[in-house]
Amino acid sequence: MPLEHTSYEKISENENKWVVTEEDYRKFNKHNWVVTEKIHGANFCILSDGERVICAKRKEILNAGESFFGHANVVHRISTQIRKLYTILHQDNPQLTSISVYGELFGGDYPHAEVEKKAGISAVQTGVYYSPDIEFSIFDIAITSGATREYLTWDVFCKVLDEVQLLRCQSLFTGKYQKAMAFNERFQSTIPSLLGLPKIEDNLAEGVVIKPVVPVYVSSKKGAVRAILKKKISEFTESKKFHEAQKWSESSIWESWKYTIDAMLTKNRVDSAISKIGNVSVSDAAQVQKVCDLVVEDLAEELNLDVSQHDLMTNVRATVQNFVVQCL
Repeated sequence: MPLEHTSYEKISENENKWVVTEEDYRKFNKHNWVVTEKIHGANFCILSDGERVICAKRKEILNAGESFFGHANVVHRISTQIRKLYTILHQDNPQLTSISVYGELFGGDYPHAEVEKKAGISAVQTGVYYSPDIEFSIFDIAITSGATREYLTWDVFCKVLDEVQLLRCQSLFTGKYQKAMAFNERFQSTIPSLLGLPKIEDNLAEGVVIKPVVPVYVSSKKGAVRAILKKKISEFTESKKFHEAQKWSESSIWESWKYTIDAMLTKNRVDSAISKIGNVSVSDAAQVQKVCDLVVEDLAEELNLDVSQHDLMTNVRATVQNFVVQCL
């Protein structure tokens, strides 16, 4: 039976996209919430049924021999631990058929006088320095038992990963919902110290991820979603704070959208799209088009654009393509 990959849910940047009831707030306050550092890397998943170990980027399984930010060396290094992880989880759940280990590939550059640069390695992302090597940090695990799929609780997640000695996200704060939401997302990255590396000054973290220690679901316009939020520092925000999608959702005229699209087209947004498909060369038209499609899809979702409006979307795509080429 083939292993099936399910993309990790898109994480909201605020609660406005949730339809929260009084009952939801009671659930929010019933459980503690955990705050972890958000790593600026490439979304990556490792699937296993105890024997096979298969890799996937955000939306699809990687083909044999396909390169994705040097993932092969990382997976080779930890594949035994991934299989052991499956075995441990299977002992507690004999019906278990597969696990999906979600995390971030990151690192590749660490400009410090005491740290040797690794030949042949390029940074997965820029802006935050984590490690001279490519690393994989796990932030969530889903287990599949037949037709049932669920995420581990925070306590179980930490216990099993620590048992097999796999790198995982660490709690910066664990406590009540309101205090977790008030956590200051501006701080020096904690990842280098976890890896035993010397400190780099002004090495700000991208931000934080906030979620309950037990999976909780809330309603949204797209149906039930997990209650997980991300908060980024201003340098990493992918859209300008003074542009709100709701203010523009009724317009179908390009001129009404132009300045909003321009304001939301940032290098960080393009880098985020590139991280989902791997290294991109400006000379490879097919790769460039994939990046453009992802950026357009991201903008359309965030702004609630009516993709059926041909003239509007033609202008959006042209603007995005020009910007993407400039960034490459």
